[in-house]
Amino acid sequence: MHADPARGTQTEGLFADAHTDADNDGLSARAERLGFTTASGATYVTDPDVADSDRDGLTDGEEAGARISKSDTSLRYHGISDPREKDTDEDGVTDSDEYFLGTDPWSDDTDDDGLQDDEELEFASDPVVDNPDADIYSDEEEMERGSAPMTYDKSGWRAKLGAGLTLLKVAVSTADKHAAGGRLRQVTTAVKVAKAAGVAAPLIWDVLRKRDMSGVDTDKLHDAVFGNDMDELGAVLEGGRSSYVAFVGRSSAGSLVYVGITNNFNELSANHGGSITLEVVGGRGTLPLGQARAVAEAVIGGAHDRMSHNDLKNSRHVIDPANNLYTPARRWGSQQLKRTGFEW
Repeated sequence: MHADPARGTQTEGLFADAHTDADNDGLSARAERLGFTTASGATYVTDPDVADSDRDGLTDGEEAGARISKSDTSLRYHGISDPREKDTDEDGVTDSDEYFLGTDPWSDDTDDDGLQDDEELEFASDPVVDNPDADIYSDEEEMERGSAPMTYDKSGWRAKLGAGLTLLKVAVSTADKHAAGGRLRQVTTAVKVAKAAGVAAPLIWDVLRKRDMSGVDTDKLHDAVFGNDMDELGAVLEGGRSSYVAFVGRSSAGSLVYVGITNNFNELSANHGGSITLEVVGGRGTLPLGQARAVAEAVIGGAHDRMSHNDLKNSRHVIDPANNLYTPARRWGSQQLKRTGFEW
């Protein structure tokens, strides 16, 4: 038998491509040209000359994930998302935003509560938790009722805590007769009385922010309401006491490329592919979801403050700046980054 010279050259080229990654996306040219197979059995062919074939903010290697085959002839990868589609599950949230939010790029309803992930974000709810305010109504029911998905339903609280709320309102009205400094002390005392009566911090804050607080340091007042209990602030921000961490991805040069949250960093790291290095930020211990989001927001805000050209691909703000919680959340997140020695 005589070897076909052209075929031999092509084969040699493919084997050479097994160690070539011209676009530096973490996938060999061979894997991109021949196509790689995911754990679920799907096969994807990507552009070996473009690091991010679908322009969604994640490189092809990151979307392929970690390689799960040892043989050079078997190109099997974990499969984080589809590297040919910006929005793998067609839920209106791009794959890079799903990475940031900790949602599932393969499912249009991550928390299986009846609302698509993009509907929850538009509704100002949390696509990761099915009932973030832990009241008696699901997110889908909250949407039908027109109630707030991140706030305890007041119809169920008023009867039980009516006396405490009345006490708070009377005390605040008394405080209105004092000058700024004395007024803050009076309001703070009123807050303590209401909390002792069992009124939840979100309800107290809702009462206060609807009143004229001119001349009062609202940051100090907010601290008086929520204290140092970031679990409680976390519950209001993004729901619950889940075990999360915030993480960042860095390029080989060390610059920040993206930021995200996850409730299983070890699994995320094991399945991660590409040339980006992942690291936990804001402390190695796990955090409630709201705290993890606060740290992630602090990274986004800090990156924008520090850079005229920001390399962060995904910078969706999930803590609404208009809801009076963004500033204290970001402040806490920034303190956490500083406390743990985060390097920009």
